[in-house]
Amino acid sequence: MTNLSTYSIISLSKKLKDFLERRIAIKKDKLTQLKKEIENLYQDEYSLLSTEYINARTKLKFKHNLCGTIFDMRADAFFGKQKQQCPNKECVKQRIENTNLQKYGVKCTLSNTVVRNKAKKTMEQRYGADSFFKNGLIQKKMNETYGITSSNQMNIDKKYIDILHNYSLLKQWSNLFQQNNSRPPNILDFAKESNYDITNIYKIIKDNKWELNDFFKIETSSIYEQTIKDFLDKNNIEYSLHNRNVIPPLEIDFFIPKFNIGIEVNGICCHSSSKYLNFPPKDRRYHQEKSLECEKNSIRLIHIFEWELLPENNKKIFDYLDNIFNINITNIYARKCKIKEITNYVANSFYEKYHLQGKTSNSKYNYGLFFNEELISCMTFSIKKDICTLSRFCTKSGYRVIGGASKLFTYFIKQHNPQKIISFSDITKMSGKVYDKLGFKIEGITAPSYWWVKRNNIVYWRRDCQKQYMHRLYGFDENYKYKEHKNDDFWQQSEKEIMESKGYLQIFDAGMKKYVWRK
Repeated sequence: MTNLSTYSIISLSKKLKDFLERRIAIKKDKLTQLKKEIENLYQDEYSLLSTEYINARTKLKFKHNLCGTIFDMRADAFFGKQKQQCPNKECVKQRIENTNLQKYGVKCTLSNTVVRNKAKKTMEQRYGADSFFKNGLIQKKMNETYGITSSNQMNIDKKYIDILHNYSLLKQWSNLFQQNNSRPPNILDFAKESNYDITNIYKIIKDNKWELNDFFKIETSSIYEQTIKDFLDKNNIEYSLHNRNVIPPLEIDFFIPKFNIGIEVNGICCHSSSKYLNFPPKDRRYHQEKSLECEKNSIRLIHIFEWELLPENNKKIFDYLDNIFNINITNIYARKCKIKEITNYVANSFYEKYHLQGKTSNSKYNYGLFFNEELISCMTFSIKKDICTLSRFCTKSGYRVIGGASKLFTYFIKQHNPQKIISFSDITKMSGKVYDKLGFKIEGITAPSYWWVKRNNIVYWRRDCQKQYMHRLYGFDENYKYKEHKNDDFWQQSEKEIMESKGYLQIFDAGMKKYVWRK
């Protein structure tokens, strides 16, 4: 064995110590570098919580400040080409929709005519039919393996397929439900439990020539009214149904006396201003006049439209109602929050998730309130032709920031010293009280605006339905553009004539209140 001198040992120790210190310094530099990359790419949207970096295989701890999700991910996955981000299902869905909007102008790729036609062509080449499930061999194999014959049944438990196609099994299910819940089931109960589409349930029962009331209680209210009814019952909120005493002779679907609030559930057919079957068209000012009549009687009327209550869309609505009726709300004081300027991307991601109207294209300055480093409230201003507009404000679901709007608004005024600010409050949903607190004065009411809606719940805001954009819509030819064919007879028709010829119904909102703040 070689004997090492004391000097050699001391020298080796120093080298080892220097080496370890350099390694620690490199790792610290790497963490600092990663934090800077996050700041450059996402600003306040993501935070790096890890305090240690070993090597490229190390899983780091990240936090998505918009939804509060904490997740582990390697740096090369987070910052690489694919840029994997928050694994929360809602966030993944939002990213996919944003990507589709950028690429195809629609949230769902199959809503784009070109993509849909390409998919059909591929299906025909591979399976001899324009739909995967129209091929006989595939249908047979899927039926043998999963017990299904339609793509509509993909998310449905096989037992419910058997139940719905067998009279005695469906009757047994109905009786069992009544025993467990002390009330007869309605068709919505079966839809929720089975994941079946309500239209398909009706169709199967009709095709079998069964009576609907053999299995389900036939409600006097609509399916969508039943959804609101279930919400109010679940939260022990007292209400009167189809009330005609508050603003006679007009009817309010749900009147909640404790809060002086009315809720109107507006179905597509009976609230449309287009002719459809035997439904008389609604006057374009119907919803606005009803709202203003309620306001005269100190009642806040909230209009909820059919497509907003679909299972895939209704989270925002029920979060909004939770806030109004103070259900599971955490109160935070604005003095405990910090203000930070945030990017358009972070602000719009926040609005898409929590604001009823979603993101805004008009944004110049975005300010966020952060509580414990989490974005909890957001306010956006735009400036166009020297006109300053407060274009968005909202708070994260489940929270109420006391004094939050005032803190953000005051901060903007101190930063930019505007002489005048305008804003618009949606009469369809909002009370406008926040503007009173901020010192705004009401200066008028706009005419009602509108949506175009198809019976399969495809919904477009009016701006998307201008002639130069129509070719992008569902049911239109992507290649038949107004700018290139505007002299054709088809494009000589009005917007209303074209949209109705394609099966769309026009539904008006209640308009906006214009508010103005002056220094």
